[in-house]
Amino acid sequence: MVPVHSYWDASLGKYRLRYEPALELVRSADEEADVGANTKLFNKTLESFIRRYPDQWFWVHRRWKNRPPAEEAIYSDEKKAQ
Repeated sequence: MVPVHSYWDASLGKYRLRYEPALELVRSADEEADVGANTKLFNKTLESFIRRYPDQWFWVHRRWKNRPPAEEAIYSDEKKAQ
């Protein structure tokens, strides 16, 4: 897998694409452990992009769909439905 991200380059006045070195996936006889290890690797890679360009980070996916019963809704359309 080759991580790629875009970011705004103010000196050029346009977006740039940055290709990172290919990730070496964990592959062993324990598929469940491999999934966990590779998920951790993907999140660490994503975190490195966010830390380099925190002002350009915006998550548009509803990552946290489920909330504990006592917790307030975090998405505006869920707040309206309550």
